[in-house]
Amino acid sequence: MRVKRTWLAAAAAWVLLSAAPARAEWFVTPFIGGLFGSATDRPLFGKTDAMTTPWTWGATGGWTGGKWLGVEGDVAYAPNFFDSDNGFVAKRSLTTAMINVRVAVPTGARGGGIRPYVSGGAGLLHPNLAEPGDGAAVEANKFAWNVGAGVTGFFTNHVGLNGDVRYIRGKDRNEEANPFGLQFDGLDFWRGAVGVTLKW
Repeated sequence: MRVKRTWLAAAAAWVLLSAAPARAEWFVTPFIGGLFGSATDRPLFGKTDAMTTPWTWGATGGWTGGKWLGVEGDVAYAPNFFDSDNGFVAKRSLTTAMINVRVAVPTGARGGGIRPYVSGGAGLLHPNLAEPGDGAAVEANKFAWNVGAGVTGFFTNHVGLNGDVRYIRGKDRNEEANPFGLQFDGLDFWRGAVGVTLKW
């Protein structure tokens, strides 16, 4: 009986060790890019035209285990996301923070190569709008989800150039009216960005 238990324990340990992922690769990608589509063209106060300059900057970081499956965090800030209303809106930024599952495909030889990937997950939208002085203001956290894809071309084992395209959409079933006439439930847009990836 003791021998049988020993073999069972050895077999279980072998299964666990064989299923363990290879050494994880950590990465971080500071990026800059533009926002486009849908919400980026949405005017305030029911007007017909929007005045926006929706550029963004941020960073993505995380790890990839076993060379292909990983987790990433993505934070981006767009200082001029919403309509300026000819200068009557003093604050009009949007911050996004997401936790994603990432599936990467390593290709190429050691010391370089191209790595395409897809990722998706959920997080928060944080709009921050305010008129000058004590005027109307909106600042809140809204649930959101995102999906995206990109590719990183590595020059060395540790440095590469990244391009990423991502779709982001807000969700708020219990949304209340706000003074800017915006609807955050269903607010969506695309983000295109480039950055430098560092991995170790």
